[in-house]
Amino acid sequence: MSYKTFLGLIITLYSACNTIKSTQESSYRLVAPIVFNEEMQDPEVQLIDIRTPKEFKGGHLEGSININYYDDDFLDQMAILDKEKPVFVYCHIGGRSRRASQKLQTLGFVNLVDLKGGITAWKAEGLTLVQ
Repeated sequence: MSYKTFLGLIITLYSACNTIKSTQESSYRLVAPIVFNEEMQDPEVQLIDIRTPKEFKGGHLEGSININYYDDDFLDQMAILDKEKPVFVYCHIGGRSRRASQKLQTLGFVNLVDLKGGITAWKAEGLTLVQ
């Protein structure tokens, strides 16, 4: 094998590895309620309310699933979701959803979107909730 062929092979393998790595890297975005509302309309979105069941019953985003951040099996419940599809998370003011997103990144979720200011900011924008 010539030096040029060997060098070409190394460059090709390096490029392929970088492409694979970049497609598997996790992304996390903290977005304002208006952007969150627009983007959550995508049918691929998995919309997760991580507040307690009591908070959820008090009003939540339409189409959201309640997975309580404080449940002992929270990560097990989240692991059932499709890691390749976008996961939109929200809580009351944003603290729990940020911590949850960090945990989900370690589980291999690749597209996480967090509602900035939580449901409090959502309501302040005049956006609707369902009971």
